[in-house]
Amino acid sequence: MPLLLPSVAANKPWGTGGVYTGRSSDHRRRLEGKQILVVEDEAQIALAAEDDLLDAGVRVIGPAASVSEALHLIEAALSGRGVDAAVLDVKLGDGLVSPVAGRLTALGVPFVFVTGYGTGCGTDGAHAAAPVLHKPFAPPELIAVPEMLTSDLAHRLSTDERQSNRLPQGASAR
Repeated sequence: MPLLLPSVAANKPWGTGGVYTGRSSDHRRRLEGKQILVVEDEAQIALAAEDDLLDAGVRVIGPAASVSEALHLIEAALSGRGVDAAVLDVKLGDGLVSPVAGRLTALGVPFVFVTGYGTGCGTDGAHAAAPVLHKPFAPPELIAVPEMLTSDLAHRLSTDERQSNRLPQGASAR
């Protein structure tokens, strides 16, 4: 069963309508030391995402530009602290990111798909209910997703409770 994000209303510093209102220091406190895998094949987007996540206190794994590179990074991370969450571009130069999503699911690692395509963004259907962040997105939207995916509340919620919750602005649960 796919992971959906906890309700934005139940989690501070979310404002009305799911708009993120946190400060940079809030990001650092919540994300400090979290290991987030970034899989993105567009260099400019990958570097911007990496910079934004680093500014928020995240330890970025990657960015990986291909399915094979992402799978290698996951396995390498398992010999250390592992992966806390992942941000996955749906379509990479070597194909769909579905094998990476499948490996993360098997490991119990939450992830979000990132895409410039519409709601039917080309996943193989196995992860059709996974959260999606649509490009273009602002840095606060990118930071909001790993915060939600790695929050203590998200890990405590059962799968059934997660199904009825909302996502941050800019994200959808296809």
